[in-house]
Amino acid sequence: MIICDRFEGEFAVLYDDDKHFNVPTDKLSPEVKEGDVLYLDNGIYYPDKEKTEELRERNIRLMKKLGL
Repeated sequence: MIICDRFEGEFAVLYDDDKHFNVPTDKLSPEVKEGDVLYLDNGIYYPDKEKTEELRERNIRLMKKLGL
């Protein structure tokens, strides 16, 4: 699962499992935001809205279990 961690200037920092890598922002769809789950299509990263929402809901449930 590829996730957009953050933006740093002309690059986005993405991570996939345990590795981080930088991608020029021109290789991202304009809709990509920090925290989005991404998929790669023809050299461009796009947000996967369904998987992003599933990940956010899972994180909210975990935070509630921890009392946060």
